[in-house]
Amino acid sequence: MIEKREGHGEDSDPLFLVKGDFCAVGVFDGMGGSGAGKCKSDFGDGHTKAYVASRIIEESVYNYMNYAKSTSEICAERIKDTAKSRLEQEKHKFPLKVSGLRSKLVREYPTTLAVVTCEQKVNGDFTINSYWAGDSRNYLWNSDGFFQISKDDLDTELDPMENLRNDGALSNCVCADREFEINSRSITVSKSFIILSATDGCFGYFPTPMHFHEVLLAGLKSSKDETEWENYIKKEICNVTGDDISLSLCAIGYKNFHSLKESFEHEKIEGFDEMEDLRKEIDNIKNSIEQKKAALEEKMQSEWNSYKANYMKYINTAEHEVASNEESTKDVIDDSKGVSANDESSGLISENTIQEHENSIDDATKTSYAEVHGTLKSEEEIQTLITEFEKEPSESIAKQLMNHCLEMLPAKTREMIGQFLKS
Repeated sequence: MIEKREGHGEDSDPLFLVKGDFCAVGVFDGMGGSGAGKCKSDFGDGHTKAYVASRIIEESVYNYMNYAKSTSEICAERIKDTAKSRLEQEKHKFPLKVSGLRSKLVREYPTTLAVVTCEQKVNGDFTINSYWAGDSRNYLWNSDGFFQISKDDLDTELDPMENLRNDGALSNCVCADREFEINSRSITVSKSFIILSATDGCFGYFPTPMHFHEVLLAGLKSSKDETEWENYIKKEICNVTGDDISLSLCAIGYKNFHSLKESFEHEKIEGFDEMEDLRKEIDNIKNSIEQKKAALEEKMQSEWNSYKANYMKYINTAEHEVASNEESTKDVIDDSKGVSANDESSGLISENTIQEHENSIDDATKTSYAEVHGTLKSEEEIQTLITEFEKEPSESIAKQLMNHCLEMLPAKTREMIGQFLKS
């Protein structure tokens, strides 16, 4: 079991049980989407109902199977009763808050369940029982092939390949607030085999079910012992998955790991190599396209850098003229701010010049002149004064117009006019 987010994985530790001529493997995947609500539990207060559900159901099913007086007692109905009883205990010990939210998607303590049991009969044959609720899967693997022996509980009919691409909604799972079923199937085999349970994080992110099979097979062929095989499977699944993963596997009827490995030495998934060759070819084409896209982008930028100087000739010229005018206007403003410091060089709008003008006009004109002096007017404001003057000519408006228009002149011209008027 590997958690995508350490300490918050919603898969429980897998079930693995061997006693006498009986063994069992199983996995439990808490459904984080429908069981995302937080709850109190023996695991602490910060976990989801999905996290709690997978763990308490795994523990209860393990205990039920481990302490069963006879393997004949183990059946789908009793697994269901065991799960329901454990969920009731949890609700009694940690009462849930009543929520106003009502949705078909919300569940109380939801988890999948996938368990395979195996028992050897007196005649040497083995009875394999597959139990499940949800979309975690059980498998049987022997020299005859790799077989899925559980059917995903979905609200639509999708085969395992279609479900990888369409991700159908679950129609059944273990939970505390609704009825659920434990499905079952029984198979008899007579030769060595492997039983396997896995959550959808193990197989659900591969492009086909064959890819999951290939990971198990390639890992077995390339490993010298169980630990290497386990590490290979972990690595390959974690390279593609976006979920927690848990897997439980038991090989039955083999003398040792070498014997197990030998039995699958010549197994080959028909068509897999050709499928992978096509995938690699597509990957190479994609890489080539990406490289060409990058080269094209670089070429377009390079050619644009050469092309744009002529292309933007008139735009750049206009921008240069605007910048020059703005600089001239800035000079006018700067010169206006400094006139009082040098009366001799800017006689027209110096304090002395203002005084001379004020001595020659009436009080109303003085007030108007003082209000507007030193302020650079826009062309729109000047146009407004012109319109007023045309409607009703007056000395006051005439003087305002004259002063504002003079202010629009370059500093050198204003200085010359100022010196002329003084003399």
